[in-house]
Amino acid sequence: MADFATLLSAFAAVAALIFSLWSYNSEKGTNPRKHFRDTHELFHHFQQHLQQYAQGDRTVVLKVFALDLEIFWSFYEKQILMRNKISNVTLNCIIVDVRSRSIRGRIDGRESSVRSSTLQDRIQRATEYLAANSDILEQRGMKVEIRRAKYPYSLQGIMIDNAFVYLGYVILEGGLLKSTFPFLYYKHNRSKAIRNLVFRNFSSWFEFYWDSGQAVCKN
Repeated sequence: MADFATLLSAFAAVAALIFSLWSYNSEKGTNPRKHFRDTHELFHHFQQHLQQYAQGDRTVVLKVFALDLEIFWSFYEKQILMRNKISNVTLNCIIVDVRSRSIRGRIDGRESSVRSSTLQDRIQRATEYLAANSDILEQRGMKVEIRRAKYPYSLQGIMIDNAFVYLGYVILEGGLLKSTFPFLYYKHNRSKAIRNLVFRNFSSWFEFYWDSGQAVCKN
């Protein structure tokens, strides 16, 4: 089962990469479309974009493929949750399950982007923060749930309301999970067949891992 899941994940990575690169190179003149070379560029753009997009009383849903939360949780806690500029956002985040037989042999190596000790620390920090700030987060409509996936996945990134996506990939290098740059940014456009497929790919795989995942942290 583990081998099947790994092969399936690898196939999804190749398919998604082909579709996203095709879309990126073929849909000239359609804005906005960007790429980000590092986490600083990525999160700066995401923060500014979310502040502009999350207006009014409607709830914005974030679907996130993360790995060990080393950078993402620190950013989200300090720049989104601890500030009062954004309200009514639901964060649904998937992380790897470091206990899984399909994953534990592909992490913690020198070249891996996943550290089991880092993930454990971030889960503890998230749990403590949500518990200590439960009332104010509820008043602002800020919800967080993190689930762990027992199978490896090839996508990483952030989808905002199925309208925008920051898309990156996880590769297997030397048998270890490793995140990659650049990240691509797309605005959903259903009239663009390939771009529409990029969104469907991200969303459908997210739902698969979310539905089969185990909750480890929520408010």
